[in-house]
Amino acid sequence: MTNRRGFLFGAFIAAVAPSTVAQMLGERLNASEEIVVQDFASRGVRKLLLMNKKVGRLRAIEDGKILFSVPAISSARRGDTWVEDYGATPAGIFPLVVSKDQKHLEANICFAEYDPAMGLDICKPDSKRLGYFIHKTVNQRRTSALARVGKGKADEALRLSGGCINLAVPDYDRISVFAQAAQQSLYTPEGVLVFKDQSFLVTMPEKGTVEETRKFFGIPAPL
Repeated sequence: MTNRRGFLFGAFIAAVAPSTVAQMLGERLNASEEIVVQDFASRGVRKLLLMNKKVGRLRAIEDGKILFSVPAISSARRGDTWVEDYGATPAGIFPLVVSKDQKHLEANICFAEYDPAMGLDICKPDSKRLGYFIHKTVNQRRTSALARVGKGKADEALRLSGGCINLAVPDYDRISVFAQAAQQSLYTPEGVLVFKDQSFLVTMPEKGTVEETRKFFGIPAPL
C-alpha cells in the first residue's frame, strides 16, 4: 500500500532488470480460479488480470486460458480484507485506473483505494487517497526475489509489499499493455450494467475451498 496517490467488492459488491521467466511450465488455472473466470465470461468479460497471492503469480486471462503470467510481489501480511489488515493485498473484483505515461518509472495501475471513514473503494483518477497499485519495482531486494521465484522457487520471498502488487519492469510493461487493451463492460447475472468499458483485476482469496470461493464472489452453484 502506498500514499503516492490516492474495492473490495467483498463478494463483488457482492531496477530495472532482465525480464523474469513469464510462464511456468504447465501453469494452469486451479478449480477456484476457473469458476471465477467462467463467471466473468458469462457477464461479458473475457479478458482480465488474475492475481494468485498464494503462488505469487499475476496472470493475463483471455477466453478462459492463461495467455501469460508473471511473478508478482504481494503483501507481507496475509489476509484478504482491510478489516483484517489494511496492509494486506485485498481480495476481490477491481476496475482498474491506469496512470498517464505508462513508460515512466513511477507509472502505476490503481486497483483500490483506502478511505479511513469507509474502508476500500474503487480507484478514481488523480485521487489523493491511500491506494493499492500494480507498479514497477526497482528495489534490489524485490527485483532479486522476482528473478528467483520466476525460475521456479517458492513464493515466500514474494511476500514483501505493504499491499500493492509489484512487478519487474519488463513484466509490468507487458501487463500494462494487456490491461489497456482489455476494456469491456461487466454485467450482473441478470444483465444489468455494472461497469462500462473498463479493465479488471481479480485477486483471489488466500484461503478457501471452491465453495467458499463461490460464496466470496457471490457465484451461484451450478444447477
